[in-house]
Amino acid sequence: MGTVLKQGETLGYLGKAEVNGDYAPHLHFQIIKDLQGNSGDYPGVSSSGDLEFYKDNCPNPEVVLGLEW
Repeated sequence: MGTVLKQGETLGYLGKAEVNGDYAPHLHFQIIKDLQGNSGDYPGVSSSGDLEFYKDNCPNPEVVLGLEW
């Protein structure tokens, strides 16, 4: 189980754009069931052959975030 955060608790800080390839500071929210030994980064793209695995391993966080599309 991961770290449990309380409402209003800081979960991270945004860095400067130059640290992120000159992209504006932003936040990605991703649920990952199994990091598969990865540390510090996790694949952001997948081949079509691995898509079903990643869909299961990284479920859509809309339910957790209370988003509706």
